[in-house]
Amino acid sequence: MTRSCYSGPAGTVGVGICHEGFQSCTAGAWGSCLGEVTPQNEILWDGLDNDCDGSCDEDDNHAPSVSHVMISPQPAYVTSTLVGSGFYVDLDNDPESGSAFRWFRNGIVIPGENGKSLAPGTLAVNDSVIFEYTPKDGKAFGAAVNSTAHSISGAASEDEEDTLALAMTRFSILNEDRLRPGDSMMVLVTLENNGNTDLEHVRVSFAVPELGIWTRIGPFDLDDGDEVTRMVRLEIPRDAASGYYDLRATASEGNLRRVKHREFVVTK
Repeated sequence: MTRSCYSGPAGTVGVGICHEGFQSCTAGAWGSCLGEVTPQNEILWDGLDNDCDGSCDEDDNHAPSVSHVMISPQPAYVTSTLVGSGFYVDLDNDPESGSAFRWFRNGIVIPGENGKSLAPGTLAVNDSVIFEYTPKDGKAFGAAVNSTAHSISGAASEDEEDTLALAMTRFSILNEDRLRPGDSMMVLVTLENNGNTDLEHVRVSFAVPELGIWTRIGPFDLDDGDEVTRMVRLEIPRDAASGYYDLRATASEGNLRRVKHREFVVTK
């Protein structure tokens, strides 16, 4: 006695290369399923639907992900321009394209606000704000990730206004036109204190999560009216894949943060 059998996922039998096998009954027990074909990894350009999803020769794309989603500056005031950010990661080294962003005020989506920044005057004192980041690699969306909720304050005190005078006026990659695996990336950053209060313990961090790059300089002082320029050498891994990457620089002093991004290309 024999019967048909199939151990693959529901909905895949009879699709692409997938088909049933058969079992034989011996001494009252069914044996192994012989001859069946279940979903396999897609093989490009062989003209077959190897993974039995109804399409052949498609790229086995991995959806991207995002982490460290945050809002800056902190503290945030009704007069602040809020900026949302996060670390984009893609296992296929696909560049970010088509990511979606939303802002929430007191748990409700703010209509029309679908960018990374929120203009002053959008929120009121004591409003709770959240930034939502849904990454996309041009092909597929990853899971949405929310920042922590932050409460909006009223006008900053005189001292706080002075502290908010930290600015990142320059952030550039000096050799961005010829970056290859194993190269050193030379990064230049300039900070200014445009207030009238000295800033102490200023730090600047640099990160490219997809390449495992992270480094920090500081702390150092930045007196009122002063400007400081620092050069940093970042090493690109020798096994880095060709593609577009995002370098993130974060200048911080206490609760204050200034974040900027710079896209660069690695070619072999």
